[in-house]
Amino acid sequence: MTTEANNQRGKSTMSRFFDFVKALFTPGSKPQSPVIATSRIIILYAVIGIVWLYMSDRILLWMTDNLVSIVHMQVAKAFAYVIVTAFMFYLIVYHQIKLLFESIDSIHAVNTILDQKNADLQQMERHLYHLAYHSRETNLPNKLWFENTINELIQQRTSDQKLAIVILDIDHFNDINEMKGHIVGDTLLHLIGEMFDKKVQEPHVAAHLGADEFGLAFFQSGGHDAMMHVIHEVFDTLKHDYTIDDDTFEITFSAGIACHPGHGDTFLTLYRNAHSAMTTAKAKGKNQIIIFDEKSLLSRTEATNLTNQLRKAIKHSDLMLHYQPIINLKSGHMQFVEALIRWTHPDRGNIPPLDFIPLAEKTGLIKDMDYWVFNAAFKQYHRWHEQGMKKMRISINVSARTLVHPDFIPDLFKLMTKEQVQAKDFIIEITESIAIHDMKNCINVLKKLKKKGFLIALDDFGTGYSSLNYFRTLPIDQIKIDRSFINKVVDVEEDRNILEFIVLLAHRLKIEVVAEGVEDIKQDGIIRQYGVDFAQGYFYGRPVPASEIANQ
Repeated sequence: MTTEANNQRGKSTMSRFFDFVKALFTPGSKPQSPVIATSRIIILYAVIGIVWLYMSDRILLWMTDNLVSIVHMQVAKAFAYVIVTAFMFYLIVYHQIKLLFESIDSIHAVNTILDQKNADLQQMERHLYHLAYHSRETNLPNKLWFENTINELIQQRTSDQKLAIVILDIDHFNDINEMKGHIVGDTLLHLIGEMFDKKVQEPHVAAHLGADEFGLAFFQSGGHDAMMHVIHEVFDTLKHDYTIDDDTFEITFSAGIACHPGHGDTFLTLYRNAHSAMTTAKAKGKNQIIIFDEKSLLSRTEATNLTNQLRKAIKHSDLMLHYQPIINLKSGHMQFVEALIRWTHPDRGNIPPLDFIPLAEKTGLIKDMDYWVFNAAFKQYHRWHEQGMKKMRISINVSARTLVHPDFIPDLFKLMTKEQVQAKDFIIEITESIAIHDMKNCINVLKKLKKKGFLIALDDFGTGYSSLNYFRTLPIDQIKIDRSFINKVVDVEEDRNILEFIVLLAHRLKIEVVAEGVEDIKQDGIIRQYGVDFAQGYFYGRPVPASEIANQ
């Protein structure tokens, strides 16, 4: 075993020696180590020296036998040797130093490339960090950054320092998005983000949490009142008018406040509670700040539960329609009916429409609810038609959000084709608030509906400040005078005069007039006296299920 090991070591040594000799004498090969480079120079010098001495002596002896001449020539030969070897050394050293400088230049080039790559990587890292922790729409820090910062502030907070977070939501931003488009909405978000960045200064921070929601964190010494003063001061400065193209938007915010530690010890708890308070602020009329309390959280939880149950009710058709007769005052007969949605909750019983319809509008369920009403009314029309009630028209209310939705017209016409109904048998009711939000878009949609054959009724007429303007601008067939106006015509002469003027103006423009909320014979007598065409109210009949409408 020892002999074999010695043999292997001997072979390995010989192999390395031959590799060394091969590298040493391979023409044009670059030295792989200082040993090889040095050995090349020494061996080359030795070879040249030996060859020179041997050959020069042989030549001298061949040239002469004179010793004096030989001595002189030996001196000349030595000088020549020095000159030749100096030149050779110059070439050799020059070549090696050139290789050294080329290597140094290569190293510098590689270092430059590496430095650039490192700079690019650092820039990419900064860019990725920015993308990870900032909003693309506003360039403000995002929710992840906001959460990390709040948790750090909670850890750093001392007993005399106050921490509060404020969650803000832009009022009516969804309406702007739907009516003006997402490009305008994104531009508006960018402008609002710039305003936040400008107005919210250190040590306070601002962040864009997503969609139209923003977050502020206030961190300072002082009492509760001082903190609230700073928050309200910043809140008021954020209200601003923004102009995009030819449109000016007056922006306000609904905001909720949660303070540490009273309203939570972590970001998630503070955020949830501030968001709950913000929702309460929107429900109370918007453009205000609400401080969190447990009651608002319970109210929010109840609204969320009711929203989920309403969503299931729409999906499973657990809603129902009641129909209220609308009377032709000349003939005294029922001319058409208004479809009114009702919801009987399995646990809570009948839930008033004023409780769940605003909830549906706020949560976006109103569009699905409106389509459910259309579908149910179309089916009921066929049932009445089969029962011989062939002249029955159904009036259907449409919300502002549904009317201006880009899919409303195509989806409605598709449903009509599926249910095989004619537009002439239905009336679409809109409110003044729809026209106020987006008059141009509203007119375009109503014209398409009229072209299809629908009659258009303007509901709640008399409650808006610019009602008479709608006679000229909106393509309507009927106006429905609001019950709040009808209730006063018996006792207030001025209101009777206004009623007479409205009826006269509407008739001259070939618009029919419907009186809503008629409850007694005196109101009935007055509206007949002034020429109102149709009327509805408890005096003629309450809303009833479809099976009872024939008895009205």
